[in-house]
Amino acid sequence: MSFNTFGKIFRFTTWGESHGPAIGCVVDGCPPNIKLSEKDIMLDMNRRRPGKSKFTSQRKESDKVNILSGVFQGKILVKEGAQKTDGYQISQSLLLDDDSQFLAKPELEIYADDVACSHGSTSGAIDEQALFYLCSRGISKSEATDMLTLAFLAEAVEEIENENVASIIVEKISAWLSRREN
Repeated sequence: MSFNTFGKIFRFTTWGESHGPAIGCVVDGCPPNIKLSEKDIMLDMNRRRPGKSKFTSQRKESDKVNILSGVFQGKILVKEGAQKTDGYQISQSLLLDDDSQFLAKPELEIYADDVACSHGSTSGAIDEQALFYLCSRGISKSEATDMLTLAFLAEAVEEIENENVASIIVEKISAWLSRREN
């Protein structure tokens, strides 16, 4: 299996076999607030199809990008003399398929004595009992999964004080869920 790495700070590493499912990539150093979707990566993957450019693959199989993992690395830094600091960090992830994974590395760096700081992280799949309950009430599995996903995300959305912003985020989440089913 071969691999290629492009970039120094923002790195994109691809690897794979000439045929089969063992083809993938790792994106390292992606700064915050840069939206990177499967569609973005798919545009570049399509450029390597035979006849699309001078840098092509002889693969005849169609490629489908599926982002399977995510990483969260956050840090609370309390500088010396910053007494009475209250810092809290939480990372929660919902894994929506069997191949997904999420890695979290929350950090506390504290140089003061009188502080209240903590961090936490949870990752998990859709609750099978909740899914069974909704399906037993006549709701399709797809719709029940969407409902549970929205319920999971509702906790974060409830923290947003601006109702207009919260409403926009809920609309974007709903649109993503409807695209995900297609």
